[in-house]
Amino acid sequence: MAFPKYFFVPGALIAGALFCTRAFADTVVVRSGEQLGGRILHKSGDTLVLQTDYAGEIRIQWSKIVSIETASPVVLQLDGADNPFSARLEAGNAEQVSVLRVEGAAWAETPETIPLARVAYINPLPEETRNGVTYKGRASLSVTKTEGNTRNETIYAGTDFSARAMAYRYELSVKGTRGNESDRLTNSNWLANGNYDRFLDPKHFLYGRASAEHDAFKGIDRRDMIGAGYGLQLVDTPQTQFSFRGGVDYVTARHIVTGDEQYPSLGWGVKFSHRLESYRAELFHEQEGFWNVSDTSQITLRTRSGLRVPLMAGVTSTAQLNIDWERRPDPGRKPIDSMLLFGLGYEW
Repeated sequence: MAFPKYFFVPGALIAGALFCTRAFADTVVVRSGEQLGGRILHKSGDTLVLQTDYAGEIRIQWSKIVSIETASPVVLQLDGADNPFSARLEAGNAEQVSVLRVEGAAWAETPETIPLARVAYINPLPEETRNGVTYKGRASLSVTKTEGNTRNETIYAGTDFSARAMAYRYELSVKGTRGNESDRLTNSNWLANGNYDRFLDPKHFLYGRASAEHDAFKGIDRRDMIGAGYGLQLVDTPQTQFSFRGGVDYVTARHIVTGDEQYPSLGWGVKFSHRLESYRAELFHEQEGFWNVSDTSQITLRTRSGLRVPLMAGVTSTAQLNIDWERRPDPGRKPIDSMLLFGLGYEW
């Protein structure tokens, strides 16, 4: 479920909202006494998302709501409860709601009154329930080709897969580049990553991760890493995700020229994504870093930054900048590799 357009409703709500409210709409009343009509999409934390005819999707602070009523059943999960249930909500006393449960194909005989503060989720995402899992995938392809006095071609392909539950998250990705200029190989690399996060609470998690890399033009025949550490989920909303992790990794590398090496390192990672309100486009930035504990002059950074714009039916266009930095590269190699990519992707 994606909510591409948000804003917090100000104290002076949109003029004319009352006149746009349909008889069959869900109804939300805030502390100022103003009433909003529409269709309730989702509630988590202190945010309720309401679909309206007059302003699209809007966000209302749950703590400012004094009454709520739904025209049809929604999925409700109460604070401290194990399982969600279907129910129709009716206005109760101030800051309370009357809950009429759906039992099988029938309504419960009597409603129950609960404080609004006990409502943890409305229409929760799968990972917001104790037993649900959300699966996501993405594949992308970028191709550049030049014909004429010079002939070159570069292909970049990648795929990402993730699963998120309330207690855990895992992510897998494989990316690779191959380039030719006048039938001479100029670029050949691949990188495979995987990590598993175990949440201690919604904001704190322990993680384990591993990666394998090949880049002949950096002089790296094979570089493997395995590590573990502690992470913070600083922001986690349908619109914005931002996490940071740090820990200890062990790196083994087989170089084409300089031979093999093994070393412990301090490792970190940053992941950020944000959906722009107006265009539903998504900004993203990812960074991984490794600092050799045995030789502090050796640092490796990988960054991926860009913009994804949805086109149709899961298809996206992507502009992406990849930058890899080795503070102490192999002899004869440059410290920075950068690549600007424009391509298409598919999300599911």
